[in-house]
Amino acid sequence: GVVIPNIEFVGQWQATCNMDTLWQRFGHVSRGPGTEGVAVLFVEAKHFNNVKEKAVLAAEAQKKMHDA
Repeated sequence: GVVIPNIEFVGQWQATCNMDTLWQRFGHVSRGPGTEGVAVLFVEAKHFNNVKEKAVLAAEAQKKMHDA
């Protein structure tokens, strides 16, 4: 990959890739010794609806197993 020094901020709009790729992108922040930086992932709340739905379904399934 390309190593660009002095990157202090990485902003990623939406999680359009997997965690390995995000981690690599965020890893480009502050590569030099004694430097600091910030990496931010901006994601709209609607993109987490499927996670919420899965959690609700799992909780319902667990409750059914417990009640049986």
